[in-house]
This record gives sequence, C-alpha cells and structure tokens, in this order.
Amino acid sequence: MKSLLRTFSYGSVLIAVLAVLFRLALNNDHLLARLDGYLDSLQEYKEHLETHIYLHDNYAPAREEHWAVPAKVVEGAIPDGLSGLFVRNGPNPIHDHLGRKRYHWFDGHGQLHLLRIKENGDLLYSNNFVPTPRYKAEQTLDKEYFFRLGELKGVAGVLKAAVLEPIRLAKFGIDALTVGQANTHTIMTKQHRFYAVHEASLPFEIVLNKDGYISAAVGYETFNNTLNYPVSAHPKVDHETGNFLFHSYSVDPKMTKKDGNFKFGEYSAETGRVESYFGVKTKDGHTSFGHDMMFTKSWFVILDNSVHLDPSQVFKETGNVFDWKEDQNLRLGLAPRHGANTTSDDVLWFDFGEPHIMIHPLNSWEEEDDGTVVMWSSCGNYFDMNIDKGVNKFYMAEFRMNPKTGENSMQIIDDRYNVEFPRIRLDHIGRFGRFGAATIMEPKLGGDGLFKGFAIYDMSEKKTSRVVLYREGDVGGEAVVLAKPGTTESHEFYVASFVRNTIEDKSFFVLYDGENGEQVVRVEIPYRVPYGFHCEWLDEKQLRGHLELHENRNMN
Repeated sequence: MKSLLRTFSYGSVLIAVLAVLFRLALNNDHLLARLDGYLDSLQEYKEHLETHIYLHDNYAPAREEHWAVPAKVVEGAIPDGLSGLFVRNGPNPIHDHLGRKRYHWFDGHGQLHLLRIKENGDLLYSNNFVPTPRYKAEQTLDKEYFFRLGELKGVAGVLKAAVLEPIRLAKFGIDALTVGQANTHTIMTKQHRFYAVHEASLPFEIVLNKDGYISAAVGYETFNNTLNYPVSAHPKVDHETGNFLFHSYSVDPKMTKKDGNFKFGEYSAETGRVESYFGVKTKDGHTSFGHDMMFTKSWFVILDNSVHLDPSQVFKETGNVFDWKEDQNLRLGLAPRHGANTTSDDVLWFDFGEPHIMIHPLNSWEEEDDGTVVMWSSCGNYFDMNIDKGVNKFYMAEFRMNPKTGENSMQIIDDRYNVEFPRIRLDHIGRFGRFGAATIMEPKLGGDGLFKGFAIYDMSEKKTSRVVLYREGDVGGEAVVLAKPGTTESHEFYVASFVRNTIEDKSFFVLYDGENGEQVVRVEIPYRVPYGFHCEWLDEKQLRGHLELHENRNMN
C-alpha cells in the first residue's frame, strides 16, 4: 500500500513538473507558433475561409483607412440645421490575406465609418480602426495572433482558448476585460465621453476631432477601478437624469459563480460615481444570450431568453457556445434601479410561458396609472447562432409586466415583416415615445445583417404605421433614428443608414423622413463601406461638447 501511495505521489509530482515545463516551453514564441499552426491545420480552415460569406463581396474588410475625404450629395439636400456625425461600427480584420485561422463575423477589429456633416455644408468621410491594445499588438506583429471566436471549434479550439490564449494575453498585459475588439457599437454619454463597445469587454474610450475621425484613444473605462465585469455592446443613457446604464453577461464560470450570470450598473451624472452595481443569478444558473437590456424610470429590464450557454456545442458541427433551448421559456426580469444595495433577490421575474428570443428591444416605459412596465421588442420563436444561414425571423411584439400583481402578457404586433435593430429617438429611451423604427431584414441577400428597408411603428395605436423599402439594388445595414433639429416629439425624426447599391457598385449615406417615408438626401461615399453592425448619430451639440471636453483635458 505504501509503495502504491509512493508511486501515486511520484506520479503527481511528475505530472506537475511536466505541466510547468510545458507552460515554460510554450513561452517560447517559436514553439507557441508551431503548436498554434498545428492546431490551425486540424481545423480545416482553408475551405471555411474561402467560402465564408462574411469575408467576401461587400462583407469583405476595408483594407485602407481614410481621413476626412470629401463626399458629395447626388440627390436631394442636407436638411437645414442638420449637422453632426453619423457613425457606424463593425468588425474589420487587418490583413489582406485570409490567413490560417477560422473566422466568425464578430471577430474583426472595430472600425468606425464616419460621415461628418458640418454646419457649413461640407461632407467628410473617414474610416478608422479603433486603436485597442489588441489591434495595436496585431498591427505591430503583422499577423493574426489572438484567439478568435471562429476558432472555438472542437478539441483544437478548446486547447487554443484554454492553453495558448492566456499565455498570449499575458505577453501583452491584456486580460479578459480588455481583450475585446470594440467592434459592435458606439455611445456618447451626457458627459460627452465617447465609447466604442463590444459584447464582452470594458467600454473603450476614444477621442474624435472636429472633422469627425478618431484622433486619439483614452483607453478602457473602469470608473475608478469599480468595474470588474464585462460591459455589453448596448449601454444606455437616461436623457432625463444623464445617468449611464450598463449590463452584461459572462461565460466565465468563476465570474458567474461570484457575481451572477448578469451584472447591471448605473453611473450617476450627479455624483460622478457608479452608485448601483449588482449581479443577477438565473433560477437554474444558466447563462443566456442577454445581448441587450432596457430600462424605465424605476427599473432595469433583464432579457433572459431561450438561447443558453452550452459548451458541448463546441464539439458539434455548429461550433457555437450558445444554443436554442426549446424547453426554456422566455423570462423578463425587473430589477430596481435606484438601490445601492440591490441584489439578485430583488429581481421580479415574469415567465412568458413559451421559448422566445429577443436580441434588441425597441423601448420600454412605465404606465402612469398602475406602474405596468411595457416593452416593445423584435422577437423570434427560434434562433440559429449560425447567422450566415439566414434562417432567423423576428417580428415586433409588445410585452407587459405589472410589478404589483405579477401579471404579464405578450402580444404580436405584426409578423409580416422580419425586423431587427429597432430604434427610437435617443431622448425618448426609457419613457413613452409613440413612434419608433426597425430595419427589415432580408436573409436571402446574404445572411443575417442585410436589410432592404425599415418599418415605422405606432406604439399608441399598436400597429405598423409605414413601411419604406429602399430603391432597387440598395442593401442597407442598421438604420438609426435621429431627431429633427429643434424638435421634441417622437414622430419628428429622420432615418439614416449606409447602403451599398449592388447595381452601381457604390456606397451611399441615405436619409429618409420618418413622417412621410420620403428620401431626403443621398450622399455618395468615395470609398466602399462594408456591411457592419450598429450605427449612431451625434448631433452638433454633442460633438461640440466632446471637443471641448478633450480640449480642457489637454489644457490640464
């Protein structure tokens, strides 16, 4: 027995020593690259890259950056008083070649495409990489270096993520909260700070100049080292209080065990601090694809949908970490906003009795008579994370939750149109606004992410009030709602987007009147704008405040 124990003890020591030697060996860059290359070869990357729709045609990355290149109006005119900056974020790999690593559309570095509309009528186009530490490292190395979502497939993908990636991150002083590509969305706070945001990292603060392009990077936001959890791509600004609201979910079991499957926070404009920051645990400990959230005057609205984390999917043909769960109902949670000691136990949960997926809600508010929380959102009855298949369908629906009685209901508003990326005027988020818009998806054009027009919804009459289809050949991305200058009502808005005309093979910025659906102006962009993710509009007042903020910073 003693001999057996001695043998076992020696074996344990030997394994530990070999593990240490293996880790030390991997710190050799040459050996690390050889092992990574071998794992690449096991992942059948060549055909995957050659046929990947998100790497070809107008999904293909923009290879060069440009700064303040004149654009021209080809139809209509810029409306009087409209000036500011239209911003579109999206993933953009650096290199001209396809490389050796499997790819997912979410993997590219953040690149902003910007159209500056100046007060004197000048139109200037720029496209700039978001200069994150990850981008700078790969730019310096001139190769694909860090782990990508597309590589998370099979045993080879697991080895890359668990063994190789921690070593690489350590070499560049990057951690799990600062490894993101900042490639999904942008947001300007009431304090005029401008962030590029990503699904699972901290917000990355950047500086814009008067002509609308990126002039500097401030770095990742921690709010005085308060943030210890990722921040999703959809933080919100409460335009009544000026507060900055944010949330995320995590796939890290250590993080979810400590803080919960979700975490929500609110930065106070009044105190300049994060006054509320709390974790939320789901009933069975699952992590759902909670990409977005909403808020009202009193509540955070939590989206616990029917797409859950399932690591076993990595070893299947799909290669995804999230999967549709037919036996898991959609649940929405209401968490109190204004409590410094809010916990998961304070969340009110509402089960809607069936599985559903919602990725981007339109708006939410509280009704004055009884406090019922109402939320409008694009919603689907199924979701395939392989978005290149183009099989996902969403319709507009209304959800109602009464915090006092626990009653809840769901009503389909219109299932004729496959709509996603819904938007409302920014100054109406979190309170009732009668009108909003959502982009009409056309998967036949090439996967999820391409759109042929937009629908406008009347949330008072509970109906689709107007459908606008782009002209022949135009294929658009997300369409953003922007307030008409000097107006306050929800119906007083324009709808703007970048489109690619497949007949002319040119890119355009288009602006439509939300009240009558007519095109107002069409601007030809001097370079190709690839399809991407989310867009935003910064009006002249916001941009001027941003410039003044950084001028004062430089003076200090």
